[in-house]
Amino acid sequence: MKANSLRCMLAASIFAVSAPLFAQERERPVTVYVDHLPKNVAEQVKKHAAEGETALRRYLAGTSGTQPLRWEDVTQPKAQPVSDQGALSREPKKHANQYR
Repeated sequence: MKANSLRCMLAASIFAVSAPLFAQERERPVTVYVDHLPKNVAEQVKKHAAEGETALRRYLAGTSGTQPLRWEDVTQPKAQPVSDQGALSREPKKHANQYR
């Protein structure tokens, strides 16, 4: 009985000492762009982005039924509108039969 309890205590102490060695590294925070989202959704996205990429991906997957957000929707900035300087000089014809 004594030998068995000593073995259990030895195994527990070895596990306690070695557990931090196998712990995963913390992930880096993800930069997100949430200007186009409602305030409550933006706060949740920011919170999960601060925890790392895995947490943000899990949040987006878990809320896909109610908030159809994709990874690209929150991690890439919105494209800037094109200026009117490079616009067409004349309006194109409206119907295909007018192209002769």
